[in-house]
Amino acid sequence: MDTISTKNIDYKDRKAVIYVESNSIDKLINKWFDEHEIHNLTFKSKAWSYINKKRNAFIAERIHKLLNLDPHYKIVFSHRAGCSCGCSPGFLIKQGGRNCRRVCIDGEQLSHVWVKLDTDNLISAIESHIIIANKKLSKELIANGLSDEFHMIDSMQLMA
Repeated sequence: MDTISTKNIDYKDRKAVIYVESNSIDKLINKWFDEHEIHNLTFKSKAWSYINKKRNAFIAERIHKLLNLDPHYKIVFSHRAGCSCGCSPGFLIKQGGRNCRRVCIDGEQLSHVWVKLDTDNLISAIESHIIIANKKLSKELIANGLSDEFHMIDSMQLMA
């Protein structure tokens, strides 16, 4: 069950930020990242971007439902949601392309909300996207001269 774990307000903040506690989707994606050593690539991986976009879309949808937001609000992931240095990634609430300063939950105006999402039921959906990401990564490795056809065929067999 999705829950709001912590909430507070800071009147100086100019944007409402939703932070997501560690969950099973993030653990699965981080495992994929580590196993494929994405951090060692010398190019920006489109496969990594793909899997993160899917993750962010799933989580944004869950946040929208949990906070019971009107449809005209949009939930957007930002690496710099909580801090300009990137140490506090989270989700921003947007309306008309602009950041919302507060989010109203149970009649209370808040600027920071921490949520705990039960993502176990989304594992199979993410796993199907990971298979696609594996194929994208194999093509990227070949295009960048970091793998050959033999390794790609071998990795495709492992994915099946």
